[in-house]
Amino acid sequence: MKQVILDTYRKCPYYGVRRMKEHLLRQGYTVGRKIVNRMYKELRLKAIFPGPRTSIARKEHKKYPYLLNNITISHPNHVWCSDITYIKLPGGHVYWW
Repeated sequence: MKQVILDTYRKCPYYGVRRMKEHLLRQGYTVGRKIVNRMYKELRLKAIFPGPRTSIARKEHKKYPYLLNNITISHPNHVWCSDITYIKLPGGHVYWW
């Protein structure tokens, strides 16, 4: 079972203990979260995920003011906004506006 955990971890290093347990159950292994947690500790594995404080602005970055603070939006087409979506493809990323 350790080898299955290692192989899966190499493919999906973002799998935590709970998701790995679900993966092993789908593979036919009878395991619980505590067993998978112990295996992770023995193999010195850790899920990759963003750490804390990812949304805190840095002092060097310029802060732009919110321009719609004192505006009452009264009719259609008075205010516009845009959104950029990043789509991951096998060859890279595509930006969709």
